[in-house]
Amino acid sequence: MTVAELYPPCDQNRVLFLQQMNRNYSFESSVQIQSLREHLDHLQKENADLKQMIIENELSKNALEKQNKMFEQTLQQKEQLKKQLFETEDKLFKTESELRILKETYLPFENQGAQIPKLSLTQIQKEKENTREQMKMEVDAQNANIQGLELLKSQISKSEFIAQECYREMKKIRDREDKEEETLLISKVKCEK
Repeated sequence: MTVAELYPPCDQNRVLFLQQMNRNYSFESSVQIQSLREHLDHLQKENADLKQMIIENELSKNALEKQNKMFEQTLQQKEQLKKQLFETEDKLFKTESELRILKETYLPFENQGAQIPKLSLTQIQKEKENTREQMKMEVDAQNANIQGLELLKSQISKSEFIAQECYREMKKIRDREDKEEETLLISKVKCEK
């Protein structure tokens, strides 16, 4: 049976109109579904890129945390070097005082021809300056290391901030993906009807 046989003339135009609307809607739905699929693919690619960024940030964070431990160890070494420097200066000062006392005590015997071995105050001062300079160089080297490690420490905070931003962006993308999938499903159901 044809459409003309099934419906009276007054309804035939209505039927043809509805059929044309259905064809138009099916075409528009298929175009919309294709567009949604492409958009969903794009979102999935963005999601994969963000996941890779998070992995890289985690690796960077782990490396920076190791360097942060080195930074803490360097600080401890610096404090130990300072302590050693103060102890060495104190010992040198005491030694200098003792030798001055010995020189004053045995000077009369030396004037009488006695051969008493002694270190000159110039030699003591030179030894003291050399030791102080060496300790200062070590402390300066430690300070340089600390400055570098402080920079790395700030990079840890920056990496943590970037990771948090990535997590937030991934959540947004997941929410959009869920919404796009829901819209796609609704469109497919309407198209099938």
